[in-house]
Amino acid sequence: WHESEGICTYLGEWHTHPELIPTPSSIDWNDWKRRLINDRYTEPLFFVIVGIAKTNIWMGDSRGSIQLLVHQDEDENG
Repeated sequence: WHESEGICTYLGEWHTHPELIPTPSSIDWNDWKRRLINDRYTEPLFFVIVGIAKTNIWMGDSRGSIQLLVHQDEDENG
């Protein structure tokens, strides 16, 4: 962020799961909490999991709080 003079920032992470409605694994939860504690970012961080039928987005803050933000149907968005 400093090197880009405020143009770039870290927003979060995304990945896919081979399930209809994606849910975070224990590995996901542990990684997200570690990132919230250790990474440099402007709050909040977003964690996206793309599933087969839905995409879910969680939001986390520096206190380690993570909540489901969006539960999106894929067929609604193309």
